[in-house]
Amino acid sequence: MTSTRRRVAPLIAFGVAIGLSACGGDRLVLPEEGRPAKITIVSGDAQSAAAGGVLGEALVVRVTDAQNRPVEDQAVAFTIDAGGGQVAPASVQTGTDGQASSSWTLGGAAGAQRVQATVDDDNLPATLLVMFNASAVSGVGAVLALESGDNQTAAVGSALPDSLVVRVTDLLGNPAAGVPVDWSVDGGGSISPATVLTGADGKAAAERVLGNTAGPQTAQAASGALTPVSFAHTAGAANPTVLVLESGNGQTGPVGAELADSLVVRLMDDNGNGVGGKPITWVVGTGGGAVNPSTATTNPNGFAKTAWTLGPNVGSNLVNAVFSGLPSVPFTATGGAGVATKLAFIQPPLTTSAGATITPAVRVAIQDAAGNTVTAASNTVTVALGDNPGGAVLSGTLTVSAVNGVASFPNLSIDKTGNGYTLTAVADGLDGTTSPAFDILTGNANRLVFIVEPTDRTVGQQFSPSIQVQVQDVGGNPVLTASNSITLTSSVSGTLSGNAVATPILGTATFSNLAINKAGNDYTLTAFSSGVTSRTSVDFDVAQAGTTVAITGDNPDPSVPGQNVTVAYDVNISAPGAGGLTGTVTVGVVGDGAVSCTGSISAGLGTGACTLSFPSAGTQDLVATYSGDANFVGSASPAVQHVVNQANTTIAIQPESPATSVVGEAVTVQWNLTSPGSVPLTGTVTLTVGGGAETCSSPAALGSGSCALTFTSSGSRPITATYSGDANYNGSSDGEPHTVIP
Repeated sequence: MTSTRRRVAPLIAFGVAIGLSACGGDRLVLPEEGRPAKITIVSGDAQSAAAGGVLGEALVVRVTDAQNRPVEDQAVAFTIDAGGGQVAPASVQTGTDGQASSSWTLGGAAGAQRVQATVDDDNLPATLLVMFNASAVSGVGAVLALESGDNQTAAVGSALPDSLVVRVTDLLGNPAAGVPVDWSVDGGGSISPATVLTGADGKAAAERVLGNTAGPQTAQAASGALTPVSFAHTAGAANPTVLVLESGNGQTGPVGAELADSLVVRLMDDNGNGVGGKPITWVVGTGGGAVNPSTATTNPNGFAKTAWTLGPNVGSNLVNAVFSGLPSVPFTATGGAGVATKLAFIQPPLTTSAGATITPAVRVAIQDAAGNTVTAASNTVTVALGDNPGGAVLSGTLTVSAVNGVASFPNLSIDKTGNGYTLTAVADGLDGTTSPAFDILTGNANRLVFIVEPTDRTVGQQFSPSIQVQVQDVGGNPVLTASNSITLTSSVSGTLSGNAVATPILGTATFSNLAINKAGNDYTLTAFSSGVTSRTSVDFDVAQAGTTVAITGDNPDPSVPGQNVTVAYDVNISAPGAGGLTGTVTVGVVGDGAVSCTGSISAGLGTGACTLSFPSAGTQDLVATYSGDANFVGSASPAVQHVVNQANTTIAIQPESPATSVVGEAVTVQWNLTSPGSVPLTGTVTLTVGGGAETCSSPAALGSGSCALTFTSSGSRPITATYSGDANYNGSSDGEPHTVIP
């Protein structure tokens, strides 16, 4: 209601003023008088108090009109503009002095805060306001809290990457400046500075240098009676400087087995702290074998280990532990043979001649399961024939005692030849063994034998499988050492092609590219070589090889009757035949034996050509037929169509004599008829005259012709000569002028 009264007051005043003037009053009161025009701060600005406290002075404003006179009963609103807190009352009516006041309780945060006082009237400009400023200061330090830097990790003897920071605040959480904080450490090392005052933000910081012992370390911050704060950090080992062998060296175990103890190394820094989290690589050296794992990561105390399985051979084994940048650490172990379980030929029997001593001497070892010789074994070992392809007898000392785990047989021999002999070795309580296969060779070379005979062929077809001739001794055993060349000849001289000379390999000569180049029956081959009996093969036949022929071109195509046409052809030998073709090829028309030509075949290529012509127009089917010869069967090509078109003709009237005639006079007109065709043509040549019915005709023929015209009327009487054409020739015509006078 007050605001409403304030709004109508100027109107009442204006009405009163009008009335007074009308009544002759001597003073005029304007409407703006008594209307708020200004608000000013009287007192309470720029105060300071503890955050959350009540300012000592009230906030007082004065509202005046345009004449700077106080405005009574005007509502003034007090509102928090910044910093929080509260004002009471929030809305106040001005008194007779135009003043209004309110109490200000500051917000809880230290720093600048503001309150706005506004004339509360919707009809007044929004600029009728003032701003009170106050400063909220922190209270006494009441809480010591860890700000940052906890749970850090660094190398021993080094500073943590981040400072340790605490913060001192009052009970409202505002930073407390100038509060002393004392620092201390556990676990060695140092902290600097030992005492520091908090800054304006309430924070105090110190640098922590860790002690030289790896593991957990702490630091504490304390301030008077406040609850102290503890920081935890971890000192890790410094950079590794040495890799040392801890355990597992110098062990002994069976070959191929895992050692009982792991290989252990430790990675340390200069202070003797184990360095964890680093890769140690285990590298197998002498003796082979394996490690598992091949790369191990050091544990927090710097230890790394692996399991070592020895290599397969008796003797020294080596593994190196490696960390990059440091000397490697070697581990050695000795692999020994296990329990004797089996026999093995360490010097098996080799191919030799019948009755000769097998050299080098056969040797059999007593071995463990991994194949290592058990040098302490002295078992009795017996050898015998296993596979015996020749039905032979094994001679010599067949049973001996092993010395240092090996039984030697220096005088063994076999009396008969054969391929694929084996020896067996046995001993009580051990697994026996069988030697690799070996051969017992024959005596001196005596004869030749076809072990792969020639078979029926076609001309030029290579023998397959390849012919093989073997050098044998008198007993029919191959002489593996034979080296004299072997030559083959044909029963028909000059018919064998390919390489007929071959050197035996392990007693057998192979002829891989032989063929017979002439057809015939009952061929044989004979093998010869120096110092041995020759041998003749079985009979075989050589048949004619097949052929194919094809027309490869006919030029010109199309042609006209009587025009020469060149027909090209190609004859090929059918696989597997080979050789040189002879004979001829005849090209003819299917169903018409009168039209044909015959040509030869080019040596080695099988190609050729011949020339023919066609007597009439139409489509002709051409076939090429190869005659064949003594070695090759004849053949015929697929039909190839050839088109013979009607030949064009040209008729030309020769200058007539006389060029001018009189009515009733006989005039002989000559013409010339030509064509690219050469067969006889039929039909007639007819002369006609323009402007009349006069005509004459004559049988057509290539070359010149004539007939006589008698003109019955005068004037310009042009002459036309027309050839009618026939089945092989197209018609044609020509004209000449002629004048007839009366």
